[in-house]
Amino acid sequence: MANQEITQMINQMDSTLAAVNQMSMTKGALFASELNKISKDIQAVTDRLNSPRFSGNKQTVESTRKQLVAIRIELDDLRNKIGQSQSTLANVYRNAIGEEKEQFEQATATEQQMNNPLAYQSLQAYRDENELTDMLDRLNTQLLDLDHALAKTTYSSVVPAPTTGKAPNFDNDPPPPTVSP
Repeated sequence: MANQEITQMINQMDSTLAAVNQMSMTKGALFASELNKISKDIQAVTDRLNSPRFSGNKQTVESTRKQLVAIRIELDDLRNKIGQSQSTLANVYRNAIGEEKEQFEQATATEQQMNNPLAYQSLQAYRDENELTDMLDRLNTQLLDLDHALAKTTYSSVVPAPTTGKAPNFDNDPPPPTVSP
């Protein structure tokens, strides 16, 4: 039952990420809310894995880890798209601002918007996309942590715990063979 719930959560993350990937970059607030939703899903899966009731077999865990890799690849693709958009926005900003960069950046937001709306809008969009990139980085970190928790679960179920008791006695071991010249 717990394994099915984890698989469902991973599938939900994947479908949410696919929807995010389809969104226009102009819908930054909606995009951010979807990324927060994915973050909460990742945390729920991590909490489930860390619960004492979780018992995943190696096949289920490996399948889930493969799904996480696919999601991380999608996140990376999305991050690359944002990076391309940021590059375009930076060029628009540079072209719009020209030689007035220092003066523009020292002005208040209202003055910036009134004096050079294109530069102001491109700068704001760049900053918004920078925040989204930071969110994608945090999601990637959470997914890596989740993958680590899954790997740890598999490892601990495959490798037996060390036995407790008397320490081995090496006093009676034979000496190493001698080599003649």
